[in-house]
Amino acid sequence: MPHPGTPLTFLFEREPGTGRDSFKVNSPLLLFQEAENVSWLSSRKLEAQAAKKNCELDEAVEAAITQDVMRAVNRLHPDFETILAEKPQKTKKRVHVLAIGDVGSTLLTGLHLLGGDCISSIGICDISDKVTARWEFEENQIAYPWAYDALPEVDVVKPEDLFKCDVFVFVASKGIPPVGSGVKDVRMYQFENNSKIVAQYARQARAEHFKGLFAVVSDPVDPLAKTAWLESNKDENGILDLKGLRPEQVQGFGLGVMNARAAYYAKRDGRFSQFLTEGRSFGPHGQDLVIADSIENYNDELSKELTQLTVTANLHMRAIGFKPFIAPAYSSGAISLILMMRGEWHCGSVFMGGIFMGVKNRYTEYGLETEILPLPDALYERIVTAEENLKKIAAVKGETFECPIAAGTFMDMMYMPDALRAAIEIMEADPEKLVHRNAFNIASMSFDPEMIYNSIKEAVPDFKMVYKVDPLRQAIAESWPNSLDDSCAREEWGWKPDYDMKTMTKDMIEKLRIKLGK
Repeated sequence: MPHPGTPLTFLFEREPGTGRDSFKVNSPLLLFQEAENVSWLSSRKLEAQAAKKNCELDEAVEAAITQDVMRAVNRLHPDFETILAEKPQKTKKRVHVLAIGDVGSTLLTGLHLLGGDCISSIGICDISDKVTARWEFEENQIAYPWAYDALPEVDVVKPEDLFKCDVFVFVASKGIPPVGSGVKDVRMYQFENNSKIVAQYARQARAEHFKGLFAVVSDPVDPLAKTAWLESNKDENGILDLKGLRPEQVQGFGLGVMNARAAYYAKRDGRFSQFLTEGRSFGPHGQDLVIADSIENYNDELSKELTQLTVTANLHMRAIGFKPFIAPAYSSGAISLILMMRGEWHCGSVFMGGIFMGVKNRYTEYGLETEILPLPDALYERIVTAEENLKKIAAVKGETFECPIAAGTFMDMMYMPDALRAAIEIMEADPEKLVHRNAFNIASMSFDPEMIYNSIKEAVPDFKMVYKVDPLRQAIAESWPNSLDDSCAREEWGWKPDYDMKTMTKDMIEKLRIKLGK
């Protein structure tokens, strides 16, 4: 029996690629979880799941967790012995920055001025030799008088040497729509071309057996981080072999500016002021972002209002004629990267059950650690929605979708355009024809997962789905009615849905492809 406080490693078995292969254990509840997902952010959900197993820990394990000296390693990872032998060194990092445009040059300056305590030197690379020559010349003329080595040196790196570093920062981008272009979701507009670029460098990282951190700053951060991890783990035939970057080696840096934007509004509107001391941010950089005004005193209405202000802040900057890149380059880029290298808490998008989700996290001697909080139910449901939408995006991109509901489970469903139209039609209905004035059933279609899978397959032949039934969601689905009788609505005010399963699928996929630039 090891002495209390002795560093320990917990070996678990989970299908590689479905979660992190190594992480710091900051709660004993993590040891009892079968799958990695956003429930790992909620102490309440973890407690509920652990209670079902009625497991107990010995004193040594409890002591190791309490004293912050326990890590977990996936025994099924093909290279788990190498992971076990890893011992992170607390040394200054060599950082390489790819692409020195508006964001890259601003981020570079931030790293140079603020990172002297954790960065040994900075290498820069760009398609233009003149650009790198300019920034090497300019940055190295920034210095404190008589303390000329206080700031890290900046040098030019050749493309073939990009992964001879500790931290690789991907800031490359095909381009941003010009101001006034009318493009509302700029991040999704960028995704198609930027994913091709990040895939190229992910494959280079694989070929060179890169052991450092692959940091994604380019938009859209979260799906690009997933692309980097995925492409690095494919062989020359495009087969997933998990011999590339591990999930915890990739992180997206986009949540920092969203957190900072929420703080901006909280400082200027007293209704949101508790965010400054009690608030948190979760989720992707953009749509489905979740801002919580407080954890202990969560207000759902105020939190959603603050979220909307935060998400649309970039549109405000574009409306006054400027590209919104300065705050992202510093808050999401330089500041968050420096905090990460120091081993401090920061906002970043980490691998969580097959997606990259923005959370408060830090890298420690014992692995990546994510914050666990007693999340209120209303807040947790918002985070679950963000998780589900990120998984849907992955499915449209060609990844395998994990269905949490069992085949043969029928549920009555309706496409949202029909639901909105029904709400308007009932308000405009002739009151003299209404017999039932209190409420109406309205129905559209009923299907099980296999039916919707086949419908999607007709439009997306490469779509793949596997069943991974979640007991909680399955129980909710089974409590759902198989079908509803809407004859009264049809007779009294002429209700009739416009969409069936086939037309809904077609319309939804068309809109998702536009959003994703597919």
